[in-house]
Amino acid sequence: MGAEFTELEVLSYRQQLPLFPEIFNFQAVLPSSVAPFLVSPFSPDAKLAGGVATGAMIKLRLEIQKDGATFWVGAAVPEGTTDFSRCYIYFYPDTLPSDGGYKTFSGGTWTGLEKNYLQSLGAQMAAAKKMTLIVPYTTNASHNAKHNLFASLGVETLNDIMTAIQMEISRDPIAMAVGEAVKVQKRSLKAIGVASFSSGVNHLNRFVNNIGSSGLIREIIDFDGQHIRPGGRPLKPGSRSVHLTTPVLSGAVNWWITQNPHPLEAIKGSVPLDGSTRNPLAKPRGWIYIPSEAFSRVSADRTVGDETHDKIGRMMLWTMMLLSKLS
Repeated sequence: MGAEFTELEVLSYRQQLPLFPEIFNFQAVLPSSVAPFLVSPFSPDAKLAGGVATGAMIKLRLEIQKDGATFWVGAAVPEGTTDFSRCYIYFYPDTLPSDGGYKTFSGGTWTGLEKNYLQSLGAQMAAAKKMTLIVPYTTNASHNAKHNLFASLGVETLNDIMTAIQMEISRDPIAMAVGEAVKVQKRSLKAIGVASFSSGVNHLNRFVNNIGSSGLIREIIDFDGQHIRPGGRPLKPGSRSVHLTTPVLSGAVNWWITQNPHPLEAIKGSVPLDGSTRNPLAKPRGWIYIPSEAFSRVSADRTVGDETHDKIGRMMLWTMMLLSKLS
């Protein structure tokens, strides 16, 4: 915690992890095994296969001060990344038991999220392409604009985060030793993709509300959010928050990867596009339906209540980054 904060345009930050590339391995769905499910109808006997996503990356933990509040952001940067005009942002489920320890990033909740999302997804990103993956460590309090990192000056905030990432990566000792250190470019972002897992679509909606009008968002991926009925039961007992639907933006490609077949009713985007109406998408392209039984040969890396749900949310980024239109 001894590092000083570096002041950027709209925020200050300091980085908390050792700056050195490491090789990470993570169990994931083998991308080639997804091919049968990209066409309809697919064989009822089609099965996915498991594989190991392997990639070298630098893992960052950014402590951010902005508008009098503290925020934390994780970043996984594949070794050799030089293009910082694009990135992918991933939101984990909106179901945290509490925000305890957030201000100091202490306790098992936050380091667990770092391992289960940033590290595992970062390995998949590094196996697929050289593009930065950002995981904002969102809280229950982030439902309120005062505690939401992107609520004010969202585009400037995101560009500052990318500047911070470049500043840290430029100190990579291996790249410096061979004369390939990253040259920092401020306000570098030109295109981004956004993904969410399950009820993380709530965080994604808030992000799109703040960033969507900029035109930066070119792709949106919903990992099994359709498995939880939108607008249905509260996310947890006593909560007023309900599961929102996936936002649909003009100019952005949408993907749905889900264990649910395509519904007969229209899917409506949950983000107002003109201040008064909601954009309908009656027959969405990019709907990838993979039934639960197709995952039977894919080993889970942890025990959870709904293994298929977890496998879609945490083990299919490798595949989706190979299918991604954000190149």
